[in-house]
Amino acid sequence: MAHNISFDHQIPEGWQILFPDNEVVGLTHQIGNAYAFARGKKQGLRLELEPGKNNEPDAIKVMGSYQGWIFMHEFHLGYLPAGVLKMIKETPKVKTLLPRLKNIWVGGDHKLLMIVRFDIMVPIQAEEQKPAE
Repeated sequence: MAHNISFDHQIPEGWQILFPDNEVVGLTHQIGNAYAFARGKKQGLRLELEPGKNNEPDAIKVMGSYQGWIFMHEFHLGYLPAGVLKMIKETPKVKTLLPRLKNIWVGGDHKLLMIVRFDIMVPIQAEEQKPAE
């Protein structure tokens, strides 16, 4: 039986979505971690630079955290899609990235299938925050 967990996290003040609607790549390789993530509470994502992995000079890991019965847990879920990584590299002012979890879908008839979708936010640049004259 499939189910979808949707999140409606507000965009923090001073941040904007630059890369919307991404999927974690490679969840099938971390399916146990991903399923525990989906079953937990207070889920969140964090991005972590991983140089020299996955045939990319700078791969970015997607780490998932959730509240268990007592403790917070954090696991490697997968990676940013290669196309998004390329766009990030081509955007010179991007120094800080903040993932915003959108939904976790769990399903599959014969084999567990999961999709984790998220936006990537960046700080609004100081020159973009200035009021119009």
